[in-house]
Amino acid sequence: MKLQFTPQPYQNDAVAAVVGLFHGEGDLARKYTRRTDMLTDNVGNTLPVGVEQIQLNVHAVQRQNRLSLTDNADKLSFCVEMETGTGKTYVYIKTIYELNALYGLTKFVVVVPSIAIREGVKKSFEMTHEHFQNQYNRQPVTLVYLQLRPPWRCARVRPVHRHRGHDHQHRRLP
Repeated sequence: MKLQFTPQPYQNDAVAAVVGLFHGEGDLARKYTRRTDMLTDNVGNTLPVGVEQIQLNVHAVQRQNRLSLTDNADKLSFCVEMETGTGKTYVYIKTIYELNALYGLTKFVVVVPSIAIREGVKKSFEMTHEHFQNQYNRQPVTLVYLQLRPPWRCARVRPVHRHRGHDHQHRRLP
């Protein structure tokens, strides 16, 4: 059985809002550089459009969606909020294709909180592959990275209360 995907207008609006943040950028694929002086031959996505332009774009998207204007675009951290069951996964996959098609961005990272969600996202990429291939004629390369524990070790510190005459102290927990 082959699934048919019918994008909803609100999904297209969400994609357009994210894509609109980069308005005026131009095709970054032409600005892509290959460096041989590094350990790796490739360089990540660049963002030559200035923070000021991003702020203008953020305000334009906020006005278009009748949202209050913010002044924190310099943090370059944006959030698309959607209710459960409205197609968030579809929206961010389509956003990846749109950002590639319009601006030449080529590297995207999807971070998920659990193995179960990771497997669901992986399946969504597989299920929507043909649908997006027909729309964009682009072949994504996906890499699923499995890290059961973070590569860093967090040191937690908590107070140890007075016991048998010992002073208040802190100790590291494993």
